[in-house]
Amino acid sequence: MTDHREITERPIRKAVWMGYWTDGTIEHGREHEHWCAVCGRRFIARSERAVVCGSDDCRRAHNRNQPHAVERRLRAREKSCEICGEPFPASRIDAKTCSPACRQRAYRRRVFEKAHSRQLGG
Repeated sequence: MTDHREITERPIRKAVWMGYWTDGTIEHGREHEHWCAVCGRRFIARSERAVVCGSDDCRRAHNRNQPHAVERRLRAREKSCEICGEPFPASRIDAKTCSPACRQRAYRRRVFEKAHSRQLGG
């Protein structure tokens, strides 16, 4: 029987729940061989359900593409315009207006309020 380590061209990672074992030994369980769903590298983990290797980049990429995370990001982009009240899909997370016309109205409102507060205050 051939050893899988001879076949693979990529380095093997020993991943555990919160980091790497430095000496390569596994305590409290068996080793399970997996292929990372993001980078494709072979790694050995203690869990049978491991999907990604232990690198931060792979973990972030995997979590970012989960259905619940995508749905939450899309929900965060559904906003209502602070000027006209129309719902709009925001292209930025800090968007407050639905169109350039509403953005201009908001700017003029801020300028007017600032000038008006100066007149009243002093």
